[in-house]
Amino acid sequence: MPELVSIIIPTYNRPDTLKRAISSALNQQYENVEILVINDGGMIGNLENEFNDARIGFYHLEINGGVSAARNHGIENASGNFLLFLDDDDELASDFLENALNRISENSDILIAHAELNGNMVDSHFRKIKKLNDELFHQYHYKSTDSWFYFLYYMPAFHSILFRTGLFEQVKFNETIQYSEDRLLMLEFRNQNVTMQPVDLIAGTYHYHQKVINPSKIHEFTTLARSTVTDRKSIAYTRLLDAFYWYQESKYLRFLHSIIHSLKSPHVVVKQFVLFLRLIKLR
Repeated sequence: MPELVSIIIPTYNRPDTLKRAISSALNQQYENVEILVINDGGMIGNLENEFNDARIGFYHLEINGGVSAARNHGIENASGNFLLFLDDDDELASDFLENALNRISENSDILIAHAELNGNMVDSHFRKIKKLNDELFHQYHYKSTDSWFYFLYYMPAFHSILFRTGLFEQVKFNETIQYSEDRLLMLEFRNQNVTMQPVDLIAGTYHYHQKVINPSKIHEFTTLARSTVTDRKSIAYTRLLDAFYWYQESKYLRFLHSIIHSLKSPHVVVKQFVLFLRLIKLR
């Protein structure tokens, strides 16, 4: 019997895009799927009645706990051999699961594909984001995931990643942060020497929306990341992200302190600092 894939869709007050995401999950050529829609304390309209399919289960959380809490709730209720996390404003390509399951090796616990970035090409900000995204993809996607920078510099759209369910017996999403929770999870798996397999498959579409990110959320991520990563280069990069936070907060002495700490690693001087400046410009 084909292995069951659990598609977990956390959602909060976006019924229109949620409908599109659910439809893309239902339209998979690989049919042995279950779809867990985790309503994170919001509204989903009439979608429960609109989708009359035994493969879908709707779960309603009373309190909005954030995407990590919703994903963890999905993990706890999933029955599949594999897990895929689909945001409520993204889409899966109809052939992705079939192709991914054919490609994942027996020795790999995680398959990493990529997604097409969709946005308004008239918007100059989006054009810059797309250019940077394309550069990072071509530079890093096919490199070894053992490299420290893989999930700090480059992070594929999260619905492009297929996980074996057993990975989540000990590891869950960190519910205390609201920025880069997916990166933190992947860094944790990397440090546990989980076998990951980057492949040339398009998982679907990532619909880009410019977000205003509270700099304090970045600082929360970098603090936790430094307790996860182990090498000097990666720690230096988190110090650069801290510098961004302190700069936004107009605390310039702490900004300089973080910059000085980052420069303790010689690798940060050119490559990381240039990328850091580009990211600041895009904020």
